[in-house]
Amino acid sequence: MSIQLSSRVPCFQILENKRDYTVIIDEKVYKMNAIGSCDYLGEGYDLSPSQKKVSFNNAPTAIKNKIFGILEKYYGY
Repeated sequence: MSIQLSSRVPCFQILENKRDYTVIIDEKVYKMNAIGSCDYLGEGYDLSPSQKKVSFNNAPTAIKNKIFGILEKYYGY
């Protein structure tokens, strides 16, 4: 018997709100800041409509590292 891992790539979105960032990975919402703190807010969390989207390339390095850590820990990437 073999185990097949899902080949689905998780989607994520980065939203900027003044000094912190909201990162959504497959409907799981995390609040992060540029110095590296990360809080899990839950699934389907109500988001402020005033937050602007940020591309991954323009996000701070600490945010990118946290996203990579979450993807590695929970999705095996």
